[in-house]
Amino acid sequence: MKTISTRLVLLVPALALFAMIACTAPAAQEPEPAAPSSAPEAMATRAPAIPPPPLADFSEQRASIDEAWNQVHDDFDRWRADLTMCHPTAMTEALGEFAIEFNSVTEAARGLTRTKTTGEFTNKLITAAEAEETAFRQLRDRWQPGNVSLFENVEQQRNLASQAQRGAKDMALELRAALEETADPEEIAAFTEAFEAITKDWEEVHAEYDKLGDGADDAEVSDVIDGLKALTKKMEAIAAAVDELPSLKGGKDAIKALEKAAQAEVDAFSAAAESSTGEEEKEETEGEDKDEDAAKLPDFKDIDASVKTSEEALEALSDVLDDLSVEDTADALADITLFELEYDRLLQTWDRFHSDYNAWRGDDGGCDRLEVLESLTEFSANVDAVGDSVRSLPKSGYLEPVHRLLAEAIEGEEQAFRSLRDTWQPFTLDALRAVDRARITSDTRRSDADIIIAELENRF
Repeated sequence: MKTISTRLVLLVPALALFAMIACTAPAAQEPEPAAPSSAPEAMATRAPAIPPPPLADFSEQRASIDEAWNQVHDDFDRWRADLTMCHPTAMTEALGEFAIEFNSVTEAARGLTRTKTTGEFTNKLITAAEAEETAFRQLRDRWQPGNVSLFENVEQQRNLASQAQRGAKDMALELRAALEETADPEEIAAFTEAFEAITKDWEEVHAEYDKLGDGADDAEVSDVIDGLKALTKKMEAIAAAVDELPSLKGGKDAIKALEKAAQAEVDAFSAAAESSTGEEEKEETEGEDKDEDAAKLPDFKDIDASVKTSEEALEALSDVLDDLSVEDTADALADITLFELEYDRLLQTWDRFHSDYNAWRGDDGGCDRLEVLESLTEFSANVDAVGDSVRSLPKSGYLEPVHRLLAEAIEGEEQAFRSLRDTWQPFTLDALRAVDRARITSDTRRSDADIIIAELENRF
């Protein structure tokens, strides 16, 4: 209905012109003789006749313009049909393929041989591969044109995976070095005996501290202070014992961490006892009539933190001893060698995938932005040239409505092609749809112009 109404509106000026001509034509009746004196006056007042339109010249120019106009449409249609690599489906298909292909990386990671010696390394790699696979699946399932956040998430997971790869390799190298420099079994036995004694005493201190802290609210402040002082002395003895531990190949860093943790715990117990003692003495000096329970209990936060640190240090040194105490060092070294071989194969698979993905990302999967923009610039220029030809057509008299329709038709396409050239992005369709809509409108106006031309040809 809208198209028919538009055509009627556009045909009104032409029909009005036809009506005007009909009204000015002489009526079919017997001529009456006119007085000689009135002839000049009648000739002077007669309305000037509109000359017939130059339809032959107009049609000849119009045919040439239509040929160029239609050629632009045909060339654009063929070009767009070949623009498959920039279509949204090309992106979705590529992302789907990458999500599937990454499964081979994850499966290769899960296929690593896991032993007591290499279990920690392999778990690190498996976790990294699974996280990156998840990122590629999310990219496949949630991608939208113009949305870069999912691509950024993939890059972030790639960086984390790269860190995990380096971390696993470094851990394997460190363990190999430690095993190859394993201490003498007698040295390990002597160290283990001393360390176990220290560990036992340390655990007893922590048990006493837990008991003291749990009952602090119901106990006398002085009893809490005395308990902290007693624990301080015991920790001082433990710290001294840690300092006297024998040297151990492969355990130097862990021993230093244990020494630092022991001294920190001594300081934490001592500081808590001194702060509570100071509060108690202050109460007595000021002579306030308060119960001994009114004195403040110590803040256990620093002690809790030091206890946690020392427990972690004890566990770390215990792990070192486990590594150094492997019954068959040769088997452990063989496990590491196997891991390194499998690790290299895994990285080849991983790197090959990244190489393919990087190449695809580098040129948008074959969608050449520069080439597309050059083509769109050329199409826009060609449409502008057609527009110049349309506007140069005769537009006087009866041809004015035709000229207006054709000018509006080409101007709509000119604007659509300029907008497409300036706003086009790969893997989008909206800008192309705007060109299609402009062509539909243009074809309608050109058809309306043809109707008026046909009427004029019948009239003249």
